[in-house]
Amino acid sequence: MAKTVAEAKMEMFFRVWFDDDKKKLTADKITDACRNYQAKIGKPANVCLVNIADIEEPQEIHVDGELVNVRVAANVNRWNYFAGNE
Repeated sequence: MAKTVAEAKMEMFFRVWFDDDKKKLTADKITDACRNYQAKIGKPANVCLVNIADIEEPQEIHVDGELVNVRVAANVNRWNYFAGNE
């Protein structure tokens, strides 16, 4: 039986990456979060949720050849990066 969008989103798994290094670019922090997800989960991340203070609007970046959709999420604390796969 096919899953609804809500059911599929409930099954999403994120790994949280924390990095408060003010000298490091946000894109580098997102890359680190996605690489950590790949190393621990075994598949590439294609989404990363971040706090609005870290990026102002959704964007897409490439991490090791994979397209990652970076989104703002109100429930993500500053300097936390939630990498996952939809």
